[in-house]
Amino acid sequence: MADTKKYWKEIVEPDDLDTHMVEAGQAEVNAQLVKTMFSLYPFQDGSCLYVPGCGTGQMFDYIVPSDLGDLKYIFADIKPAFLNKLKTRVPKHLNAQFVEDDVEHSEIKLKAEAALIVLLLQHIDWKLALNNILATQPENVFIIEQQQDAKDSDINKTRKLRPSIEKFAAIAKTELLNFDELEVFLEKKNYQKQWMQTVAVPYTKRMVGFVFSKISI
Repeated sequence: MADTKKYWKEIVEPDDLDTHMVEAGQAEVNAQLVKTMFSLYPFQDGSCLYVPGCGTGQMFDYIVPSDLGDLKYIFADIKPAFLNKLKTRVPKHLNAQFVEDDVEHSEIKLKAEAALIVLLLQHIDWKLALNNILATQPENVFIIEQQQDAKDSDINKTRKLRPSIEKFAAIAKTELLNFDELEVFLEKKNYQKQWMQTVAVPYTKRMVGFVFSKISI
């Protein structure tokens, strides 16, 4: 079980993270996956989107909130500096809450029509986190995680990392998500996989987008 949230909070700097994601070819791909998912599974105007582990909100460098619909937002992250960077990326009039929150011990209980989870689960106790996220009763759960052919330790030998990312990589031990386990877990929670797409990015990695929808019982 991965648990690197301590290192995210204490080590990783917002600007280093943003630059790292661009250099890794992931930032724009993730944003386009989000845009595609929301175009295929739209919500009524005024619906609430919960974004746990929102990070710096880098997707808004590539899409605007209106691309996702007329939504209310709950942005949550364990690191205040990430939330502050996110606030600079979204319009001031956006109907949004910005909450410092640990998703493994979340205090967020508001009803949300959807949850968007991007590159979060591999760094934490993902089952505990998903239980807390599902407490908001989303109709759809949008997830982006990654696959890769080589170990990070081997990949990082061939690339120059930003200072705080390099420090993070030296001590953090992440575990990539097993997608079969994810699907079984969510099926037991009455969420069924509706859609999946894989997009290759540099360094033998692939970004994988999922949509899970709540089913009637």
